[in-house]
Amino acid sequence: MSSRAAIRVLPSETVNRIAAGEVVERPASVLKELLENALDAGATSLELEFAAGGIALLRLADDGSGIPREELALALERHATSKIRTLADLERDETLGFRGEALAAIASVSLLELASRVEGADSGWAITGRAGQIEAPRPVARARGTTVTVRELFGDLPARRKFLRSESGEKRRLLEVWQTYALAYPELRFLLREEGRELMQLAPAPDARARAAALLGETTARHMVPLQAAASGYALRGLITLPLVSRGNRSHQFLYLRRRPIEDRQVSHAIAQACAESLPPGRFPACLLFLEAPPGLVDVNVHPAKREVRFKDGRLVHHLVGEAIRAALGERGGLRRLLQTSEDAQLGAPRLGGVASAAGAAPAPAQAALPLAPRAPAPAAASAGGFLRLGELAGRRSGEAEREERRFWQLHDTFILTQIRGGLVIIDQHNAHERVLYDRARAALAGEPAGVQRLLFPHTVELGPAEMAAWQEQTDFFAELGFLIEAFGANTLSVLGIPDGLRRWDGGQVIRDILDEILAESGGVAERRDRALISFCCKSAIKAGEPLREEEMRELVDQLFGTANPYTCPHGRPIVIRISMDELEKRFHRRVPGD
Repeated sequence: MSSRAAIRVLPSETVNRIAAGEVVERPASVLKELLENALDAGATSLELEFAAGGIALLRLADDGSGIPREELALALERHATSKIRTLADLERDETLGFRGEALAAIASVSLLELASRVEGADSGWAITGRAGQIEAPRPVARARGTTVTVRELFGDLPARRKFLRSESGEKRRLLEVWQTYALAYPELRFLLREEGRELMQLAPAPDARARAAALLGETTARHMVPLQAAASGYALRGLITLPLVSRGNRSHQFLYLRRRPIEDRQVSHAIAQACAESLPPGRFPACLLFLEAPPGLVDVNVHPAKREVRFKDGRLVHHLVGEAIRAALGERGGLRRLLQTSEDAQLGAPRLGGVASAAGAAPAPAQAALPLAPRAPAPAAASAGGFLRLGELAGRRSGEAEREERRFWQLHDTFILTQIRGGLVIIDQHNAHERVLYDRARAALAGEPAGVQRLLFPHTVELGPAEMAAWQEQTDFFAELGFLIEAFGANTLSVLGIPDGLRRWDGGQVIRDILDEILAESGGVAERRDRALISFCCKSAIKAGEPLREEEMRELVDQLFGTANPYTCPHGRPIVIRISMDELEKRFHRRVPGD
């Protein structure tokens, strides 16, 4: 006989901690809620300080309207808010945060201090909340505005805390949120500190492009073109990069609805579709897109953290975004500027962060794009023999002299052809070089010294805050690959040397592509580093359509058959195809009886 448990109302502490799971996943989600409250309060200056990736400390101070003493305790109650009064207010959704759960949820899983002062008050007042317990207000000294201090997030919930990433991983997520809101509000001042040390200060900027230059880099901002469109009550404005500048993933695509950061698959698809003809597969534009929609045409309550929305007419939004991008990049928009930029690059115009190349053209080798210092003699281990020669693959029919007589041909500047004893070998030059670079890089990570090309003059590469944090975490990884890099300011790297044999620099794009993979959400650290390694090798390798001299083809083949697996690239694609004489003879009907 089974027993039935009685239905009971949960204690308030349990309810608060369940609610916390909806809005408080990690320090980054705490920061999102605090930023939205500060922005809704009319703040013009926001100062963030954190420690241990925001796990030990996260403090946000603003100069907004503040909270009166008599309302401080109420601010830590669930569903207490000054932002809505009726259901109609909820549907208008004129504020960023409006559910009244954030502070109560955060206080239930941390030690939270709320200090605030309103205009005209004699002093500020502060309260402390933890696990549903709220202390009496006490006077504090502060100017008008609010400071929220969150300490020891999930300190009393070890089961929740163990699901957080490392401190460096949480720091990157925190900086991504900070950057996302800083891009949306260029007119505001943003200050960033880590354990008392200032990382970045953003003064109010005149427009979105100026703020993008500060956070995404001058090169990215300079190659952005404006876009705008409107239809059936929807309005769109923003910036998108020309095809000269692209990323390895969508990390630099920022979409806002009424300046609230959102995610929408239809919009992401519209961006990809509109850029499909101008960007190669696997490359994505950087963009800032600001959408406006009348009340009732969009539902922002489909996700607990308000990250996703539902448009009443998603197809219209998809069309609006796609047509705006096509117009911006088309003849009347970005094409003329693209051609001018390409001509400037060919004339040797100065470019911040490296040399630009025309869209669709094969970038010049690193030696042509970068001033290199004279090479030091290669280490004995790197120049030693041991390669499996193509002649050996055919049965060691001859020595070195006969190997030199072997001829190589290039088909459509993409495939290398050569004769072997039993027929013909066809080699994909890109896949072959990718395999060579990958094996070299793996050997370097295993402890073998990597070859380095020193530059005569340092080159600068601009990064965003999250990218800079990722580089700081992975400095050893870059050094093992053969990069010589130093920090040069809050968000700039100074590149002193690059891996030996690196053919493509693209203004530091290789470094950004590696960081894109490291910053990816999926996989552990080892998996993301291996993806970064494969991406680095793919971007650095000889491309299809790139002409090679015969001695270059010979050297590439020699290096290929010195690798552990010369038959597939790191992505698993085939490198070598062998066509036997038997097959050729059959195809030409040379084995006919009586022939």
